[in-house]
Amino acid sequence: EPTTGLDPQARHLVWDRLYRLKQRGVTIVLTTHYMDEAEQLCDRLVVMDKAKIVASGSPRKLIDQYSTREVLELRFSIDAPPSLDGKFEGLADRVEVLPDRVLLYTQDGE
Repeated sequence: EPTTGLDPQARHLVWDRLYRLKQRGVTIVLTTHYMDEAEQLCDRLVVMDKAKIVASGSPRKLIDQYSTREVLELRFSIDAPPSLDGKFEGLADRVEVLPDRVLLYTQDGE
């Protein structure tokens, strides 16, 4: 993650240098959590979860395929999380259950 913790000016300087290497045909393996960074610098992305590839393709393809317009976040106390088995099926395009919250990814949050 070459730009983590950098100020915006330094971040753009690193981006410029990496982009110049890309233009020269140099292969770069880059790790980042910033989609804007990946979109600028990468021709191909691989998304990994727990050491497994869960998605791959061009930045535009992955954005179009996986991004949603809205994320509804439901938070609750970690001391007493409710039983959520099957309660959110069919309510959203994707549901992510975390220890203290549930994320519902949808095109329309209404």
